[in-house]
Amino acid sequence: METTADGRHRIQVRRKMPAPREVVYEAWTDPEGLREWMCPGDVISAEAILDVRTGGSFRITMRSKDRVHEHVGTYQIVEPPAKLSFTWSGLDNPN
Repeated sequence: METTADGRHRIQVRRKMPAPREVVYEAWTDPEGLREWMCPGDVISAEAILDVRTGGSFRITMRSKDRVHEHVGTYQIVEPPAKLSFTWSGLDNPN
């Protein structure tokens, strides 16, 4: 983790997946697909609104029985199918 000039924290996550990069890229850029797999733990439904382009934004809303988890971000790099970089912030924890 690093601290940016404005005092915020930055984490970079990289992971090799045993799948073709086209499949992984599509999993992160297809709203229907995200609705299917963005349901960890007690989450019972998810909604994804994506504007997948450099400078575009996304909103992912995950609902459990007791809580709504909202996440937003901005796409910083969009290079299909090789690279996708975006910010991620939970609205209940914006830092």
